[in-house]
Amino acid sequence: MLKVSEYCSDARQKAEYFKKMALVTPKELKECIRDNKGGCFSRDGKRLLAFENKKCTQYDIPDGVEVICNRVFSDCESLVFITMPESLKIIGNSAFENCGLVSLTLPDSVIALCNSAFCNCDHLQSCSLPSQLTFLGAAVFAGCHQFHQLVLPAHLHTILGNPFADSPICHIACLSKSFCVVDDMLLTADRRHLVSYWGHHEHAVLPEGLHCIGDSAFAFANELQSLAIPASVEVIEPNAFSYCVHLTHVKLPPKLIEISDLVFFNCYGLVDIHLPEGIERIGAHSFESCHSLQQIVIPNSVKEIGDQALYNCMGMRSVVIGSSLKNIGSHPFCGLNLEHLECLSPHFKYSHHAFLSKDGSILYGLCADIRQYKVPSGVEKICSMAFCNRRTLSSLVLPDSVEKIGKSAFANCVNLVTFKSGKNLHEIGDQAFFDCWSLNLMDLGTCPNSIGKDALRNIYLLDTNGHTVYATNNKLRIFVPRGFESQLSELIPEYSGQIFVKN
Repeated sequence: MLKVSEYCSDARQKAEYFKKMALVTPKELKECIRDNKGGCFSRDGKRLLAFENKKCTQYDIPDGVEVICNRVFSDCESLVFITMPESLKIIGNSAFENCGLVSLTLPDSVIALCNSAFCNCDHLQSCSLPSQLTFLGAAVFAGCHQFHQLVLPAHLHTILGNPFADSPICHIACLSKSFCVVDDMLLTADRRHLVSYWGHHEHAVLPEGLHCIGDSAFAFANELQSLAIPASVEVIEPNAFSYCVHLTHVKLPPKLIEISDLVFFNCYGLVDIHLPEGIERIGAHSFESCHSLQQIVIPNSVKEIGDQALYNCMGMRSVVIGSSLKNIGSHPFCGLNLEHLECLSPHFKYSHHAFLSKDGSILYGLCADIRQYKVPSGVEKICSMAFCNRRTLSSLVLPDSVEKIGKSAFANCVNLVTFKSGKNLHEIGDQAFFDCWSLNLMDLGTCPNSIGKDALRNIYLLDTNGHTVYATNNKLRIFVPRGFESQLSELIPEYSGQIFVKN
């Protein structure tokens, strides 16, 4: 019997293999053979490469086709009926995503249904899985809201992620010896890996001996409010509890060493989370939009916090960071309005509402909603998203020490009116001031060497009635020292008429 890590690795390897098998090259499309209904085929007729008739309601795939390539019928909302040949073996990634299919008969020859193959087919009511099916990808039937029951065939031995997330499955029968069904849960036969949960209970109890909660296993379990995770669990994969909007309390097991990416993404109702000592990494977006979470204590064992780990946790007021933190991604506290932040790590500090490196040279992010802010002297780099979404911020002053502004550093600061830099600003990253609608004055101490793509995009001009005139940038005035006008005009030619010499 495969161990969990081996099982997961094997599943992902197979997913990559089938994805490549269903990949279409530009050369194939250029040399393809077309039929009179919109189908585009490889020269040997074995691969359906594309479908060009989005208004088609019914289509018969011809005999000989072995692969429906990635995204062939995606967004064919008018497509209601389709017939498939007995030669078919692989249905690629998102092949029928967002289609209008009502019912589906798959030939027994099919061995692989790849990731999101029938995702968001909201009218699909039934589907009999092929008897020869061996591989079932992630989110194959995700978002199929009319889909209620399924039989897993005997030959099925590999499932990647949760194929049924956000689908109202009420019954799954399992003929495969590789999996088993226990109390509205699909598990590997050894009961160590939880693949999918489709119950409608307020409280769920996971089986003892469970080692891994799989990718998206509980995603969109809207009725779930609490659950008992056994101490045996060591791995919780990405998105495991995403969109569990009524989940309120979670006690994580003591052997857990990582909070994976997006684990509690959009768990709006989560009010209490206990992170045990021993966790070493908190993944990117792991608690994003957990609006009800008011405080979090990050254990001393945590060495890394990923990108925007606590992004948009609007109710968060207190964060305590343990002593081992060494690495953080782009502003993990973006969107927080903290009253208290305690940092025990020797590598960072919290000062005047900002999270900084210990030596004060790097500003990772502003952690409170304030109107005016003066960046501390000594800061050399303002990181990506450092001030992103600070809607109360109206005025910002940078010291001479600042040399670099990262990507999206001030994006969506919609009330930022004035920006004044120091004398050594060399680089402004992509989308740095994106959607800073109100910005009308930018005072640059010198001319940056580079200004990223869309750095000044969507700075609007308001007419006399207060209505926004979209994508007009002629409100902004940019001031630079004499002699730098032409250099700045080359960097941002769309603003050449709005560049002025400082008095």
